[in-house]
Formats: sequence, C-alpha cells, structure tokens
Amino acid sequence: MELVKALTEKALTLKPVDKIQLVEALLSSLDVPNPTIDKI
Repeated sequence: MELVKALTEKALTLKPVDKIQLVEALLSSLDVPNPTIDKI
C-alpha cells in the first residue's frame, strides 16, 4: 500500500498532459481481452 501512496503522490505532481497519458496507459493495461468472454 505504501507503493500506491508514493505513486499517487508522484502522479499528483505531474503536468495535466502527463496525468492524462498516465491514466490512458493504466486504463489500457486493464483492457486485456478475455478469451472466455470472447467465446460467448
């Protein structure tokens, strides 16, 4: 949990455009295809 807190504190110091890029990268990493769901 300390890592999350440290990353959050660092992220809050970023420029707005860098924050957007970070959020987009994180969201993309969560959007992984699931073969089980794709079969349905």
